[in-house]
Amino acid sequence: MKYNITATPEFEKALEKTTESLRKAISIKIESLETKPDRKGKRLLSPLDRYFCLNILGQYQIIYTVNRKLKKVTLVSVRPIL
Repeated sequence: MKYNITATPEFEKALEKTTESLRKAISIKIESLETKPDRKGKRLLSPLDRYFCLNILGQYQIIYTVNRKLKKVTLVSVRPIL
C-alpha cells in the first residue's frame, strides 16, 4: 500500500529557493517515499528520532516524518547538508 505524501508550508517555501535541476532530483526522491519510507531514509538521533533524513545528490537533505498507522509521510524541510 502506498503512503500519502504531504508537505509543510516550511518545506514548500524552502523548495521554492532551490534550482530547477535540484527540484527534479527532489521530486524523484519524494516519489520513492510512497513505499516503505522508513527504509529509504535514515532516522535521526534522539531527541529528533521521530524524523528521517534522505540525502539528495550528496548536497541537500529532505527531513520528513512517517505515520505508519495513517500511511502518511510529511515532508518537513529541505536544506543543504552542513
